[in-house]
Amino acid sequence: MKVDCGSAGQGSSHNGSNDRKIRTKKYLSTAQRNLVAGFKEIAEMAEKLKATRPVVESAQFLFKCAQSHNSVRCRPRDAVAAACLFFACRQHQVPRTFKEIGAVCAGQATVKDIGRCFKLIRPLVTRKDSASENSSSNHNISRNTVYSSSNQRPQLTDYVPRFCGHLALPLELEKQSSALLEKIDELGVLAGRSPSTIVALAIALSVAVHSSSSSSTSSSSVESLFKKGACQLMTGGSVISPAPLLTTITLYSISQVSGAAESTIKEAYQVLKQAVATEQYFAKYFCASSKF
Repeated sequence: MKVDCGSAGQGSSHNGSNDRKIRTKKYLSTAQRNLVAGFKEIAEMAEKLKATRPVVESAQFLFKCAQSHNSVRCRPRDAVAAACLFFACRQHQVPRTFKEIGAVCAGQATVKDIGRCFKLIRPLVTRKDSASENSSSNHNISRNTVYSSSNQRPQLTDYVPRFCGHLALPLELEKQSSALLEKIDELGVLAGRSPSTIVALAIALSVAVHSSSSSSTSSSSVESLFKKGACQLMTGGSVISPAPLLTTITLYSISQVSGAAESTIKEAYQVLKQAVATEQYFAKYFCASSKF
């Protein structure tokens, strides 16, 4: 009589792992289960956003700290996890918008829910920042690095490489958009508006100027820029065709990548045009986008 020791060993190993999982779940408290589930949700959202491992670890550590406060504990777990990931992306200079975070949220949390959790977590981050400054121990400093600069407003130029990358725009145009954003931010004309709207406007104006300067008929290039439906792009880091012609980049395609509505971008353009009409720096942008 022959006994298949290999299959028996595999079966016993499989049963043993299941038993360990059952025992682990049985002896975990409710808070520990929520912590494990929150860590898993953060990892899944970060994978969809193609975030790096340091971003995931920072978000998970912040989620663990937030769970110890009653004001945050009563909120939906998926919304808290999304807000923590939003903070972690800011801290590592790869900011995401609320719409981008909400699009990859696995649960039923809306953008408003994530925004509410963001407001609840922000005071905790401020207190942790001050505590880390007063602390002198090495382990406290290393554990509290997740909070450094998380409560600060991200730079508008941090969004430009990602948006221009999705549109496959050349490096020259990316630099021009960043320079325009720095000028807009310096004047404070569009203060209070969504970063995605301001960045989308700067990219649209830069494309219009670049198209008009490289084309013999500037009016046709500008018309093609703001003609709806000439280029279909998707958000969330989707792979797109490389190096499209600038005449195929439309306001609609920029809107799809940035998440800002076309009407919102046009409204911001009108506000900017009225506020800085006498500025010589913006003359070429307003001239190129006369049909905006």
